[in-house]
Amino acid sequence: CKPIIISTLTAMYNLSTSNAFLPNCISPLARPRLPYSILFAIGGWSGGSPTNAIETYDTRADKWVNVTCHEESPRAYHGAAFLKGFVYIIGGFDSVDYFNSVKRFDPVKKTWQQVAPMHSRRCYVSVAVLNDFIYAMGGFDGYTRLNTAERYEPETNQWTLIAPMHEQRSDAG
Repeated sequence: CKPIIISTLTAMYNLSTSNAFLPNCISPLARPRLPYSILFAIGGWSGGSPTNAIETYDTRADKWVNVTCHEESPRAYHGAAFLKGFVYIIGGFDSVDYFNSVKRFDPVKKTWQQVAPMHSRRCYVSVAVLNDFIYAMGGFDGYTRLNTAERYEPETNQWTLIAPMHEQRSDAG
């Protein structure tokens, strides 16, 4: 799985940093360019169980590429956020356990890293990024809907509880 991700991202990186162009091309605009943005679809529920499938979508080519890492465990009902060049996967469920764990993907190094866990286990968690913090709000811990919320500071690799919401909730947008 890592070789697939590495080769895909390496090829894309090489295209974006290459100064070479075809001698017949007068304009550098004639060179291939990286897509403006790439979407990640990570994990989820598929075929009646959680999946570890990862796909990326190239918006300009209108094409999905499978970059599944088979060493990663299946995870569904998690939150996802992009902050400072990293993709974070937050909480979730694997059909047995409810997670408070958080994983961070580095698209440049093509590696996953475990970062500090949240204070609470949360699937169906609502996640947002604001002012360089990641917020995790509500969710379900396997027993009850939560009204608690916490925020993650990447510089300190630490989650801090913030004021709870007035209502318990999960699956909120």
